[in-house]
Amino acid sequence: MVTDAPLREPRTMTVGVVTLGLIGGSLALALRDRGIAVSVWDRNPTTRATAREAGLTAFDELEDLAASGVDLLVVASPLFAMSDIMVRIARTVPPHTTITDAGSVKERVRESVNAAGLGSQYVGAHPMAGTEKSGFAHADPHLFDGATWGLTLAEETKLTRALLVLQFITRIMSGRALVTTDRIHDDSVALVSHLPHVLAHSLTGIAATSPNRELAVRLAAGSFRDGTRVARGSATRNQAMIVDNSRAVLGAVDRAIELLTDVRDALDATEPGTEELTEFFTRGAPIVERASDGEASESEVSLDHANWAEQLLAIGATGSLVTGITVGADVAQAITVNVRGNM
Repeated sequence: MVTDAPLREPRTMTVGVVTLGLIGGSLALALRDRGIAVSVWDRNPTTRATAREAGLTAFDELEDLAASGVDLLVVASPLFAMSDIMVRIARTVPPHTTITDAGSVKERVRESVNAAGLGSQYVGAHPMAGTEKSGFAHADPHLFDGATWGLTLAEETKLTRALLVLQFITRIMSGRALVTTDRIHDDSVALVSHLPHVLAHSLTGIAATSPNRELAVRLAAGSFRDGTRVARGSATRNQAMIVDNSRAVLGAVDRAIELLTDVRDALDATEPGTEELTEFFTRGAPIVERASDGEASESEVSLDHANWAEQLLAIGATGSLVTGITVGADVAQAITVNVRGNM
């Protein structure tokens, strides 16, 4: 079986999008607006009809989309459906098609990919974009404007497939990529995405069960609104996302409990512990006050064909972003990535 894929000029890339929720639908519309040949599939016939009305080529069968031979197939299905989706794709997808996804948890997705025998064709991806809304009706072609994408590598990841996904992110979607591993990605999003969802539901739950509920709702202002925004989305979707990353989220929740217990103990003391409270309210300053991305330095890194994965992972380990990529006419030639960050 062919395990690598040819590179081509990004603007001539053909893309397939599997399922048209908020993320998949927004991606398909963005590609349409950029003049990229995009084909789609969704299990809901009404959604497929709406997609056709929006100018998208919609397949009635997932297997037919997979068999169509697109250069890149983006699976944007809910995490609970990934296993079934990958099995169905594996039945008909040709060897040259590269497969990526938009899932917020990467270890679970790779398990489904490997179980379906697609590991050599897969590169993990996760656009850090979204809203509390869901469904194709809320799809927005500008959702990914300026977005950072997580891109994850594993031992079986092929060079040209990683380069193709990097070109897709940086040159077609005008985004930037942070390259890491599945485990580090999942640990990181547990802190900045999944734990915030847990805390948002905690805030709404506390307010909803208070005897002062009605009064509190009338007094709620910006801090409550912003702190609970993600809890206004689908509770079922949020629960599934947390469960799928339970290993990492559990550790983040334990740490949150530790910090909140410290605050509780300080407030419950005969004399409130000023030192402990000051530490609680100021320990996050290095994150809140960090230099903006616009002030980060720009550099170029030449990738070595023998150690390309290690180089990209080292770039990501510093928090630096890949903002562009230049590849020679033949992948055996020079490969240069543009980097923004503290390299």
